[in-house]
Amino acid sequence: MNAPSSITETDLHAYLDGELPKARHADVNAYLAASPQEALRLRDYEAQGRALRELFSPMLNEPLPEALRQRAMQPTQSSANVLHDGHCNASLRAFC
Repeated sequence: MNAPSSITETDLHAYLDGELPKARHADVNAYLAASPQEALRLRDYEAQGRALRELFSPMLNEPLPEALRQRAMQPTQSSANVLHDGHCNASLRAFC
């Protein structure tokens, strides 16, 4: 097990999001057990995440507004800089 100080903010968010590798769970649990303020902060983040999901989840079932759907179907500015033969516009060659 790693020392509790090796737990990063990224680890804590990955833990909350269910993205932390299982091998690191014991490390985070030990860190939270030794750091009650951090455990409280994570519970607050978890509650905030639940509240946001509850608030916005109905929107996931709404159809995409027509104007937004049409905009998504339009070519992007970056695709306009590629010539029809697949070669990049000279001014943007470094980015292609």
